[in-house]
Amino acid sequence: MLQKEQWQGFNGRIWREEINLREFIQDNYTPYDGDASFLEGPTEATDTLWGELQKLQKAEREKGGVLDMDTDIVSSLTSHKPGYISESLKEKEQIVGLQTDKPLKRAFMPFGGIRTAEEACTTYGYTPNPKFNKIFNELPLICNDSSLKERRADEIERIVNRYKIAELMESHIGEDFDAIITYVSPKGITIRTTNYVTGHITMNELRCNGFKFSPEKNIIINKSSGKVYKFGDNICVKVKNVNKINYSVDFSLAKSKVKTLKRSK
Repeated sequence: MLQKEQWQGFNGRIWREEINLREFIQDNYTPYDGDASFLEGPTEATDTLWGELQKLQKAEREKGGVLDMDTDIVSSLTSHKPGYISESLKEKEQIVGLQTDKPLKRAFMPFGGIRTAEEACTTYGYTPNPKFNKIFNELPLICNDSSLKERRADEIERIVNRYKIAELMESHIGEDFDAIITYVSPKGITIRTTNYVTGHITMNELRCNGFKFSPEKNIIINKSSGKVYKFGDNICVKVKNVNKINYSVDFSLAKSKVKTLKRSK
């Protein structure tokens, strides 16, 4: 069993072998059977502030359970200035800060549901600012609709760009381009030409040239010649086919200088 100097004097075994706070407490706590004479009584400041708060609580009960309610400010960590139980006694307060700017003044919190927040106000005779209904009911719909239209516009822009690229490359079928390999997978090679056209060389096309995919090294290799294609390599490609329906451009290999793996003797 593991032993440490800091554990000397403590009882129990399980917590020494694993992290087990419950067992440590159960094995080492001592019940207190004495009275409360060791506790310190309230200070004069606490008694004074508690007396002031009791007056406010009495007034709150007389008003039916709500002393005051904020209907113009949405509550947050920084929505209100510092509040005190009593402005005239604030020098006695050691811990300051209320939910709103006055004691027992209910906050307006519509993020859990604007209807619930509004009903909480009207139930006790308060009228929330009408602008909040518009902000939390109408504006989200407008914002969501705008966001949806923006996403649709972005998607249409991407489709148009891909279509125009396919249309452009259709006039260059059979031509060679310098490119860089951006992705290698069992399905083939993804490339990007120097004029920023993205396309693919299929695995079937590569097999016709004697290449296979090596999952161990994530490369395309011709074991007969030792030629290798991998991510980041420069490559010379030929435009083979363009499909304007799915906006794809297929390439084939063109003559190029390709890195050759050194064969082990």
